[in-house]
Amino acid sequence: MVLSSNLTVLINGGTSEVGRELTRIFAKNGHDVIISSNNSEQSFEVQKEIFDELGIRVDMYIADFASEQEIKEMSEDIENKYPELNLIINNLSITSSEPLLSEDEIEVVFQTNYLSRFLLTNLLIPTLKTNKDARILDIVGDVSNKVSINFENVNLDEIYSDDDAETQADLADIMYIQTLSEKLINTKITANSINPGKIVSEIHRQNAAINPFGMLWQQITHQVDSWTSTSPEKVAQLVYKIAMNDALKVSGKHFIKGKPAKLPAFAAKRSNRDRLWTLSNELTESTFDIF
Repeated sequence: MVLSSNLTVLINGGTSEVGRELTRIFAKNGHDVIISSNNSEQSFEVQKEIFDELGIRVDMYIADFASEQEIKEMSEDIENKYPELNLIINNLSITSSEPLLSEDEIEVVFQTNYLSRFLLTNLLIPTLKTNKDARILDIVGDVSNKVSINFENVNLDEIYSDDDAETQADLADIMYIQTLSEKLINTKITANSINPGKIVSEIHRQNAAINPFGMLWQQITHQVDSWTSTSPEKVAQLVYKIAMNDALKVSGKHFIKGKPAKLPAFAAKRSNRDRLWTLSNELTESTFDIF
């Protein structure tokens, strides 16, 4: 049972497979939807898809999530244009096979997948505080108990791998949400994270069509993925349920496939979370504290 309605929701990463389905679900259920993305062409596609299917117009913002300046400009515009904002879903993420630095001299995966969430969400908290049933939900990937934050070398200089970059950012997201929920204790805003599990993608079929030689192998791996993964549609339905129900009642929880789970070992230590918050303030030239 849905416990609230008529939300104004910002979906960061609204052009991903899950983001598109989330946009569709929220719009179809009568909520005002804003999507943000770093891809203008895909954003227009989503906007057109929703309008053609539902006759509903979703607003959109295009920004480089590896640019602190663009994140700040976007947050200011959203704050002014959508004072009724009461739900933020952070979904946007990237991957990079090689180490790249942003204009802010920060490794782009860490900045895009984590720091942009930290900065944008914190800048919009004053707006959330003025609205009923405000909540924040971060979608993250799988993080094992062995993962940690390389505080001394967060850019992973000389030791970069795409897997390490992604899992470090996902761990940082989980830690951020946990700390944020504590700092929001005197507000009515909730903050939670969710790992929806491995998501089935169309990548295998697309690659097979382009490269017939690898068709059999792609079909096999796609079938294996289908057995162990969840479709973007089902993931979006799960996230919608958490956002509309659980997130109204609890804060500071990390959900795995819809159920509250233990924090990864590194994230469970307050000293690690405090150190990450301090580092995040330094990297974004911010002074976020108690809200």
